Amino acid sequence: MRLCQNSTFSLDYDAASDILHINYTDLQGLSLSDVMYSLQLLVEAIRTYQVKKLLLDLSRSIIEVSDDKNKAITVQFLSDLILTQVQKVARIQRVDPHVEKVVQTSLEHLKEVGLIPFQLQTFASKSDAIAWLLEETGNLASQL
Repeated sequence: MRLCQNSTFSLDYDAASDILHINYTDLQGLSLSDVMYSLQLLVEAIRTYQVKKLLLDLSRSIIEVSDDKNKAITVQFLSDLILTQVQKVARIQRVDPHVEKVVQTSLEHLKEVGLIPFQLQTFASKSDAIAWLLEETGNLASQL
């Protein structure tokens, strides 16, 4: 079910698999407030549909923000995600190896400081990401 679509992203929810998929196409030229607004829409959809599985596809997006702004956006987004029922997040890695390295370094640091309490994996393909999201998570409370 298509929840939202514009020139920047599309947001789709599959109730049968409980996967919310956001596909960013072009962040080039967007203001920081526009990016934050799109992430707020995403978090609101997660809350509304009580989503437990999230697929982030930024693989083809072009981002024109500094590494520091990118990190600030990521920290804010993860802080908002913590307040939802999300259990698994799959992200499709970026085509640009420099950007992907910055993202991976940032995510590793955020995991270390406890800002990522859910399962998070990065994948080269959408099909691998979906397969992982569809795997049973088991009882997360017993894993804590």
